[in-house]
Order: sequence, then C-alpha cells, then structure tokens
Amino acid sequence: MAGTAARLGGTVVVVNAEQMGRGDDGLGAKLLGNDLRTLAALEPKPEAIVFRRRP
Repeated sequence: MAGTAARLGGTVVVVNAEQMGRGDDGLGAKLLGNDLRTLAALEPKPEAIVFRRRP
C-alpha cells in the first residue's frame, strides 16, 4: 500500500465491545464514551480507531 511506510509507528485503537468491562452495562458504556472523548482530545491523535463487531 502506498504511504504505509510513512505511517508506521502510529497508534491504532481497537474497540470490540459496546461497553468496557463486565457487569453494569450502563456504566461500561459511559466509561467507553469517556475514553473515546479522551482519545479525541489527545495530541498526537491516534492514527485510527477501529470499531469491530463480534459475530
């Protein structure tokens, strides 16, 4: 892929659930939302955020 070598070393965040942890789903969703807002405020920003749905 063109340009791949120039981007090596970046951070990729993978989200593979609707919430963080186990137990209270509402709390887990709030925690994940807070983490995503924190990622948006970071400098440097992640190269990518991948949302993966498990079958």
